Amino acid sequence: MGVLKHSSMLNGNSSRFNRCRFELLSSQRERTPSGGDCYRFVLTQPDVDVCLTGPATAQHVDEALEALRRGPMTAEELEWMRRVGRAV
Repeated sequence: MGVLKHSSMLNGNSSRFNRCRFELLSSQRERTPSGGDCYRFVLTQPDVDVCLTGPATAQHVDEALEALRRGPMTAEELEWMRRVGRAV
C-alpha cells in the first residue's frame, strides 16, 4: 500500500464572480489578474499536482494554453498575486 504524500483539495473559482471583487484593486493601482494568471499561480505551488479548467469560449482555451506556455510565476509575480489576494 502506497503512502499518501499530499492531501486532496478541490477549489472552485468563478472568474466572473471574482471580477467584481477584483474591481476593488483599481483603487490600489493593482492590475486585475486574468484567468491565465490564476492558473499560473496555482501551477506554481509545489503541492499542486493538477489544475482543472472549464473554458466556456475559445478565448478561455487560448488563455489557459498561454498560461501553460508561460510556465511558473516569477517571485515578483507571486508577490503581486499575494497582494491581490490580501486586497480581495
